[in-house]
Amino acid sequence: MKNINFFISLFLLACSCKNKVDEINSQQISIAFDSLKVEKLTSIHENSSQEGDIYFQDTNFFFVDKRFGYLYLYDKEGNYLKTLFGQGESPEELNTAYIDGYAMDHKGNHIFLGSSFDLHIHRPDLTREKTTILDWKGKKNVNEVRENALDNIDQFALYTLDYLNLNMIADSKGNLFIPIYSENEKFNAFTGEKYYKEGKILAKYNFKSNKVEKLLGQRSDEYLKYNYIPHHAWFSYDLDSFDHFFINHEIDPKIYYYDNDFDLITTFGTPGKSMDLEYKEINQFDLKLFREYYTNDRPKRGYYHSLKCLNGLVFRSYTKNESSLTHGLQIYKDFILIADVEVPKGLKVRGYIPPYYYGSVYDEGSDKVEVYRFKL
Repeated sequence: MKNINFFISLFLLACSCKNKVDEINSQQISIAFDSLKVEKLTSIHENSSQEGDIYFQDTNFFFVDKRFGYLYLYDKEGNYLKTLFGQGESPEELNTAYIDGYAMDHKGNHIFLGSSFDLHIHRPDLTREKTTILDWKGKKNVNEVRENALDNIDQFALYTLDYLNLNMIADSKGNLFIPIYSENEKFNAFTGEKYYKEGKILAKYNFKSNKVEKLLGQRSDEYLKYNYIPHHAWFSYDLDSFDHFFINHEIDPKIYYYDNDFDLITTFGTPGKSMDLEYKEINQFDLKLFREYYTNDRPKRGYYHSLKCLNGLVFRSYTKNESSLTHGLQIYKDFILIADVEVPKGLKVRGYIPPYYYGSVYDEGSDKVEVYRFKL
């Protein structure tokens, strides 16, 4: 195994480095602290639909209301400032219905994705730049691709947007990454190992060409141990400052680190604490059973549900088990676990405004999105 300290130094000094390293020992641990003081900051505006999440710009954060199309702006202390956007046809309104996905690019442009592959781009001053439709055609006839699914795994027409996991992220090179999955009758999460071995997970859309130019990634080999668990087939991901990918699959304790060509650099990661891993299998195409497991069984199990890269740290949140009153948050530095602490159930780390890290929780009891913060 190559020396990890050498790799880290070389990587930080020369971000164009293409050297690959072997898998880092998954048990590399250097605990810096064993607890975290997490404080509730605010609840999102009572007039919002509570469907959405928080995002960050400069010293403020805002909540994107997916149902009503508003952006509720807050200062770093959680004080509500004003409401932006809203649905409509004026230059500073959104001409879409439900917002399925949101991202901010490196220029501060706001990017909204609607339910009909409609993409809406607004400048930092909120005025509309353009509205377009994602070009999802690919190079082959759509009917041919769908009829011969197993021979066309790299074709766009075989996939659709993963609306239950639509975490869109823009890189610094003018691309937008969008989670995808396949529901083709011959190629889906119920039908065989090939889906888990070769199925793609991200679409790479280019703003300049207005086309989806490439499909990327694959699922973890951990899924091959089951027959099958489509109700746990999601993943979380983020990009670092080099446009490299950190990807984590729900049932896999490993975190996968790829370069921007999606070549694997290394894997790392330590299993979370007190996780119930007794996943129930579905060995036939049964949507009724899938819905039952997704609704009633999934919340009882332990799985990794969000990942965020901030200030050279990787934050990974996970659920534990049915009886647990808290969830877990792992923090990695230089691929080494430095903390695994208890946090409020559902907490996802979302951003940083010095000196605080911020996270969000959807509280089912209050039916509200709540914002938390903590220091390291």
